[in-house]
Amino acid sequence: MIPLDHGPVGCGAYGQTMRLTAPGHLQGVESFGALHACTDLRSEDISDAGDRRLARAIDEIAELFPLARGTVIASEEPMPALGANIAGIAKAKMAEQRRLILPLCGYRSWVVETAAALRAAELLHPLATSSSKRVVLPYSREATALVWIVSKLLMEIGLEPVHEMTQSSAIDLARVSDSKLVIGFASKADALDERLRGGYADLLHRWFATPIVWTCFESPSMTTASLRSIAKRFDRRVARRVDAAIVKGEALVAKTIELYRPRLEGKLVLFFRPMTEAQLEPYRLLGLRVGDASGWTGKTGKQRTPRLKCCGDDPDERAIDSYISEAKPDLVMHFGNGETRGEYEWRKRGQVALPFSPFFDRKGNAFWGYDGFACLAAALDRAMNATWRDLVQPPW
Repeated sequence: MIPLDHGPVGCGAYGQTMRLTAPGHLQGVESFGALHACTDLRSEDISDAGDRRLARAIDEIAELFPLARGTVIASEEPMPALGANIAGIAKAKMAEQRRLILPLCGYRSWVVETAAALRAAELLHPLATSSSKRVVLPYSREATALVWIVSKLLMEIGLEPVHEMTQSSAIDLARVSDSKLVIGFASKADALDERLRGGYADLLHRWFATPIVWTCFESPSMTTASLRSIAKRFDRRVARRVDAAIVKGEALVAKTIELYRPRLEGKLVLFFRPMTEAQLEPYRLLGLRVGDASGWTGKTGKQRTPRLKCCGDDPDERAIDSYISEAKPDLVMHFGNGETRGEYEWRKRGQVALPFSPFFDRKGNAFWGYDGFACLAAALDRAMNATWRDLVQPPW
């Protein structure tokens, strides 16, 4: 099934980050979950609530992706308020195309929705059994991409992760109140400073008095530290499995560095907002130079500053253009939530930019842990060493 976000393209970025995208499938042929299809609703489409645009998008999807079994329409928050006839169009197109077209409700306030779902699940599905190895893995809609990595690690060390999110099953939600530990995400393992922590784990702690362990999987070394912190909360069997997982993970990291560092070393990546040491580590392990709004590392290793001052929080168009022409980066990354320059704007100006999520939103970074580091290296290599870069000239 192809997910189609119905609404403005900016809001549609959230739709893609909510989807769990497992690796190992050829997108557009074997799987379609990583595709970012959006109706890109404009102000001129409001007169008919975007109905014509939706019908056209469904037709285009059927033509572009004939191997898909159908389309899932994920309506965004503005659509119900506009009175869009989403269900009617889906029914008509399903009869016309003879493929499944499934309309879903609009995204709502996920915090309120999650709270209500947790309470209801606890009443509807009381647990008859208890597990001493059950842990809660809470995540917001921006962070879905990281769950497959963290979940796999937790299962590998003998724990039973319960995913807690608005779209979790009722039975999974019911298990939250009976879990032994909440895995909280922070900017570093065992974070003492509350400013470094994510607030969702604290919410569960207040509701169910479940202890929290603060973890960080944004780099290989932080992943190792986080696994050791988790091991301290359980028995020796879990500790032994943690040691085995760390040995296996560090071997994968070493193999990845050996494979990709020669291909990436010395290349310049611009991520305008500053990153933490944990976030910078994967790039440094691969030998990349990294720049932010304050400056970049030159080829000689000396720190360079742009001629025109560039502010990361409120970037100026002229300063960004000057910075890019001066630094000549190999990869330009989106720099945050809703700023002027997005993925499409970068590409129109001839810069290489990766798709929305995994790179652009650090909270939703899909490249956590050991497996994620390997995926990150492969993605960077594809972006910066792609053969098509020598074949075309912007504007494309």
